Order: sequence, then structure tokens, then C-alpha cells
Amino acid sequence: MRRKILATLLGAAMLVLPVCGFTGCGGETQPFTYDDGISASGNYDSSVFYRNDLEVDWFADPGVIYAEDGYFYAYGTASDMSGAIRAWRSKNLADWEFVGVVYNCEADGWAYLDVWAPEVLYYQTAEQKINDEPGLYYMYFSAAWRNYPSGSGFDNYRMSVAVADSPAGPFIDVGKDTAWTNADGTQISVSEYYGRGYDGSEPVFLFEEHLEEIAANGVDIDGTLDGVQNEANAVFSVIDPSPFIDEDGSMYMYFVRHQSTGNSGNVIYGMRMFDPITPDYSTVMPLAAANAVVGANRECDYFEKVNGVYTPMDDPAVSLSTSEEGVNEAPFMQRHTTVKADGSTVTKYYLTYSIIGYTSPFYSVSLATGDSPLGTFRKVSASLPVHGTNSDFDHMSGTGHHCFVQAGDENFIFYHAHCDRSMGNGNPRALAVDRVYWYYNEELGYDIYHSDGPSYSLNPVPEVTSGYKNIVPQAQIEATNAADGRSAALLQDGMSAIHAYDDALEFVANGSTQITVTLPRSYTVNAIFIYNSRSYSMAFSKVSEVRMTASDGSVYVVNDLAFNTEYYNTTNETIRPGAAAVMAFEPLSIVKIELTIDTPIRSGAAQIAVDEIKVMGK
Repeated sequence: MRRKILATLLGAAMLVLPVCGFTGCGGETQPFTYDDGISASGNYDSSVFYRNDLEVDWFADPGVIYAEDGYFYAYGTASDMSGAIRAWRSKNLADWEFVGVVYNCEADGWAYLDVWAPEVLYYQTAEQKINDEPGLYYMYFSAAWRNYPSGSGFDNYRMSVAVADSPAGPFIDVGKDTAWTNADGTQISVSEYYGRGYDGSEPVFLFEEHLEEIAANGVDIDGTLDGVQNEANAVFSVIDPSPFIDEDGSMYMYFVRHQSTGNSGNVIYGMRMFDPITPDYSTVMPLAAANAVVGANRECDYFEKVNGVYTPMDDPAVSLSTSEEGVNEAPFMQRHTTVKADGSTVTKYYLTYSIIGYTSPFYSVSLATGDSPLGTFRKVSASLPVHGTNSDFDHMSGTGHHCFVQAGDENFIFYHAHCDRSMGNGNPRALAVDRVYWYYNEELGYDIYHSDGPSYSLNPVPEVTSGYKNIVPQAQIEATNAADGRSAALLQDGMSAIHAYDDALEFVANGSTQITVTLPRSYTVNAIFIYNSRSYSMAFSKVSEVRMTASDGSVYVVNDLAFNTEYYNTTNETIRPGAAAVMAFEPLSIVKIELTIDTPIRSGAAQIAVDEIKVMGK
């Protein structure tokens, strides 16, 4: 993995500007150096920036955790290595270190190929928490079952669990491990600790052995969703397991019943878990299915029991059109409480999932919300997707199968993307990541997700690594020539406009604008990001002046800070959303920043839009 950190702050991407702003300089001229981003050789300073370079490739369906050692650990489907799971780790999201093969199919194990979609959960028992003892890492994944009776297509796909005492593995199938230490120091398996009979020769989750329990809960066990039970066709092929622990400590598992004999489409299911390796099969229920279900061209917006059986229902108020294309997969669950302006709260469970299919450039992430971990979940309109591409994107493709990770006070969405950025074509796929935020939706009456991606431009490294965070939300911000309804406050909401439905997030000026960011105190600042408009017609080509006032009265000035020309195309009049004019520098104690933006990319444009300003300080 090549390093992106520059050897010196005086590289090709640097400018040295001797500046004396006023008498506060004390008559001394001091050189001010800054880094405007990507050097001629393609490098950048990875202590400040990261970018989705898609270098962790042949790596799909990522499951990512932020571990106590300060690393993000990423586990994924090894598209070029069918019987194993590989892991990578990074602190800054730019430099990824290969951890190794962390799970491998064994000759006498249940799994033998197509080891897919790992997700890792760090879990401590109540006793371990009380005694401040370390827990274990549980890896949930799906694979082809070696000894499954012959069947068609995906009939032999099942999911199971492997455990390790480190995020770096190795992960061993439950029942073959000796991961648990008794009080007397003896080593036993996790299966023995929980009193189960798993020995690693079969997958942990075996739905066919519990069809009576599942059917008693109203599940159409043959998978047709037609309300008619046909146990002869009850092949329960599953992929994409995803664990979730609620605030009360209860645990749930979400997964996809894959297309198989008698089951023509993917359906997302959920169930409660007694512990990390023991399902409560009596709670299995369908949560989301794609449109065009039951052989009818209709949408499935939620499930409802009809004559005691869960049945897909179409909500006329929700518009999904044909956008899901028969695919609902890769589920992920979060709980979030919205605090409204009047102080009242709304708690929702957020089921996010991927639609369309991984080979499509438009493979993307959608949302359904519910009031409990097992629903009912109602889908949010297709006009409010969580994360995905547009038809005019040439920088990212196939951005789905995601997970959310919180690191400190920041939230990130990790996902895979096609290495062929413009055409897609399935494999190879690679790891990518962007920030994600909560924002209040007036129509729904609660928060929903906003992703600052998919991006292919420089963004700040995580605060947990750099120690620097965006301090503009705490600042007083003013801007001249604001268009009606587009106040300067839009420059400090933290969110970038990626799609057309985000346009209202941008500040718009009639002609040129001068933006003043006044900090509430002096901050140590090391970088500034001025995010451009997603609309070519209002985008700027440069920031004509950046003026920073230091706590000692010194003034530092940069003229003509360019917006990277790689981010826009003057022939097609397109621009890469989520991109910024950037400058990084040795830390300075700053109290005020003034920006002059007066040069549109399109000559003669009547308005200039600025998406967001981020000042990284501490």
C-alpha cells in the first residue's frame, strides 16, 4: 500500500507566501506555506486528508468496526479468493495495512466456498463487563455448505459464526474454538460456554430444523409470500447476516433469505437472539421485500399479518417505482432518537439495505423505519435514498452493501464501489468510506441519514486520529450578497450537497461573496476546506483570497486558492459533487477567517454557490 504522506511541506503542491498583513506583524515578514491538496505525482498528506482511492480492491460487502487500539478494521468478501475472509486496518482512512487472512475454510469444516459479507461484533457478557474483563469478537458470515444435499442455484447458502479474541483474528468456527477461559483457567469453546452442541461441522443457523416454530409466527416458510404454506419447498437459503444490540442489551440478527428453490427473490428477515450464537427461531419474521413480489408488479413497502401470515403490502403514499429491481439485501440496523426543536423526542429503528443489484452502477442504500427492532418497517420514499450515485456520476459506481461506524463523535458509512468508476461491471470492487450525518426531515417528523458521498475528493481524516474537528458549527458566520432563502447558516450545517434533492443545502450568492468566519475563541487550525457547488452553473473556479487572523494579530493571506480542475469538465459542464478547494498548513492559532469568492467556472454566471466550509481546529 503506497503512502500518501508528503515527504516535506515544501513539495510541489506548496506555495510559499511571505505576508505582512498590518502592523500586528511587528514589521517582520514570516513565510506562510500551505498545501493545496494533491501533488503532481498524485500524492497527498494523509495526516490531514483521505480520499476514496479504491486501493483495497477485490474486497466487497464490507463489515467494519472501530476497535480500542484506534484502528478501523475492515472485513470483506474476497472476490478473488472464494474460501477466505481478508482484513485490512487503518487509522486515517487513507493508509490501509493488510492484516491478513482472518478466516479460512477448513477441510473438515461446514463452509467450503463463497464466504461472503462478514460482520464483526465485539461482545462482552454481563459478567465480563462487571469484572472489566475483555470480551470476544464474533464474526457472522454466509458461505456455501459443504455437506448440504444437492439442490439448485443458491440452495446450500447458510450463515454461521466464528470467534476470535482479537480484531485481527484468526477467527475459528464456533465449536472448534477454545476461545473461552473458565474461572479455573481451562479452555473451552464458546459453544460449550453457552451450553450448545455446535462442533463446527454444520452452520450455526439452521432454519429448516425449526420450520414449525417459524411458521407458527406467521412466516410463509416456502418463501413465496403468497400466504400458502408449502413445506416441501421450504429451502431456507440465507446470506448477509448483520447483528444488532439494542440499548437494553437485547440482541437481534438481520439477514437475507436468498433466492433459491421455491423462492424467487431476496427478502430481509430479522429475529431475536438469546445470546451471540443462539437464535430464537420463534421470532423470525420478514421485514422488507423488493417490489415485483409474488409474481405481481407491485411494491412491498411493509409487511402486515393477513389471516395470520405476514403479507407484503403496498403503501400508495410511498413511491418506489421500479428502483429496487427485485433486490433488498445487505441489511444494517441502528437505533436513533430525534430531539425536536420543542424538546420532544422520537425514537426510531433504522433498517438500511441495498437495492438493484451489485453489478449495477446504481447499486445503492435505502431506508425503512420502525418503532421496534422487528418492525413493522415502512420504507422511506425513493426520493430520499441514504447513499448512491446519479446517472451523471463518472467518479463512483455501485456504491452499496454498507455498514455504519461511529468513531468518537463522528459517523461514517463504509461501502464497496466498482473499481471501474465510470462503467461499473461488478468485479473488482473496493472499499470506500464517507461521513454521514443525521438531519431532521419535516415531512417525516424525525431525523434521517445524510451521506456526504459517494465522494472521490480530499476529505478530513477522522477526528479520533488527527485530533482536529470541524469548528465552523461553533462559529459566527456571515456572507454578503446572499440570495433569498440561502443564508450563510447553510455553510455550517456540516453536510455536503451530493444529489439534486440536496440543492437546498447550498449557500447561494448573487454575484460575488465575502464570507467571514469568526471563531468564539482562538483555535489551533491546520486545514480549511471550501466545498464547491454540485451545480456546474454556480460553481467557483477559485477562492480569490483567504485571509486568516491569528490570535496575536498577525494576518496570513493566500491569493487564488484553486479548485482542482480534475473535479470538473468544462466540455460537458459537469462537476464532481462533494469536492472542495483545500489548504493545509502548519498549525496556527486563528480567531477569524475571511474568504473572497468572485470567480465562477462558467463565465458570466449570475450566481455563485458554496456548499460548505470546514475549518479543522482544536
